Amino acid sequence: MKEMQIDSELIQKEINEIRKNNTFISSKELAYQVIMNLIIQRSLQSGERIVQDTLAESMGLSRSPIREALMKLTEEGFLEKNDKSSYSVAGIRLKDYVDYCEMRLRMESYGAALAVRNMTDDVLESLEENVNRYRKTTDIMQARKLDESFHQILIQTSQNPYIIDFSQKTQKRKAYYSRYLVHAENMSAAKVEHQKIYEAIRNYDEKRAEEMMRLHLKNYLDKLYDII
Repeated sequence: MKEMQIDSELIQKEINEIRKNNTFISSKELAYQVIMNLIIQRSLQSGERIVQDTLAESMGLSRSPIREALMKLTEEGFLEKNDKSSYSVAGIRLKDYVDYCEMRLRMESYGAALAVRNMTDDVLESLEENVNRYRKTTDIMQARKLDESFHQILIQTSQNPYIIDFSQKTQKRKAYYSRYLVHAENMSAAKVEHQKIYEAIRNYDEKRAEEMMRLHLKNYLDKLYDII
């Protein structure tokens, strides 16, 4: 099992960014967010071994908040415990992803139809700007942010509290999976799919918007099968 390679500069950058947005963050929550971000960004790879003492030293924190953060991430399925002081980054569990994707597909497809009903000129303009920026970008990190923003605009516009709640509760899970699914070879297809969803919404076609969103999310599921 490969042991994690400590990038102290990257870790300090993450700490500074998190503290900039939350000055009074607890040590436990700080450790949790830093490790979670490293996993999402793929700075920590699947199967990579994480040692509490090494991580505590690199973050300038005591072992206690590191241990609590690692335990929480293990409970959430992002890490696996190997022994008393060692953890490793969990790989994708196929059933977990399929269950998540099926729920997301059903909720967001219906949410796209609801968004058409609640559409305003301002929201339509935001969608158009997002689609145009996504079409032009070649930067992976920006593409991930634009992809998430596109879906969040529609989720919020659906005005359905259950769809919004599901999205909020699975936000970290979505980011975790997107590290595998949003990359250069998949961007071209996603850009076309976003454009088709936007066009359906612009034409106030509920059925078409729902169908295009369903196809878009189904393609995410199919891409994961190729990866696994």
